[in-house]
Amino acid sequence: MSNVVNGIDKEKLVEAVENLKRTPENTIRKKKLTAEWVGGYRAKVYSGDTEVFIGGDKDFGGMSMAQASHLGCMIDVIATHATLRGIELEKLTIESEGEFDMGKYLGVPNKPDPGFQNIECTINIKVKNASTEELEELLNFSKTVSPVGNTLKSQVPINMKYVFE
Repeated sequence: MSNVVNGIDKEKLVEAVENLKRTPENTIRKKKLTAEWVGGYRAKVYSGDTEVFIGGDKDFGGMSMAQASHLGCMIDVIATHATLRGIELEKLTIESEGEFDMGKYLGVPNKPDPGFQNIECTINIKVKNASTEELEELLNFSKTVSPVGNTLKSQVPINMKYVFE
């Protein structure tokens, strides 16, 4: 019988974590995405059968998607580690506000590099069975292991190749 906590099968999660601890070389993941311009300011980004549209009038632009990716990743990390600790979530929302200057992107002289200058997040969490201290430890830990958060705050090299048709 499985033990589902926060909609996650805790036994399967613990088993997966233990397997990765025994074979740490299996923790490396690669993800290949392709973006295709579909007109105007809009792109279709896909991998296999999964796709998302970015830009245009109806969808998040690239900066909002970066912010959304961070929020989604934090939800994933918090839910995962709450489950591993047996903490039952009742409510979890994260609000984020980021500020960026588009000047240089649009050719305005003497502007900073485009990108977020700052991101502020507010986490609203309600649980059934943990103290404030346990929640603070969970959230502080989650912040340090968020893959998207760590990517945003580090300077990851981006190497580009060009193909002219």
